[in-house]
Amino acid sequence: MNGVVKSKFSKTAPAFGMVEKGNILLQEHGGVVSFRNIKIRGINK
Repeated sequence: MNGVVKSKFSKTAPAFGMVEKGNILLQEHGGVVSFRNIKIRGINK
């Protein structure tokens, strides 16, 4: 939780890190990138 509070995104997006369902964003920062065989698992709470 401390990582969420210290994040630069928590100032502009109040719900950052708190949403349990939604979309996943894959991003790049100006380079060539490719994604394959991405597997997403749920987190056991």
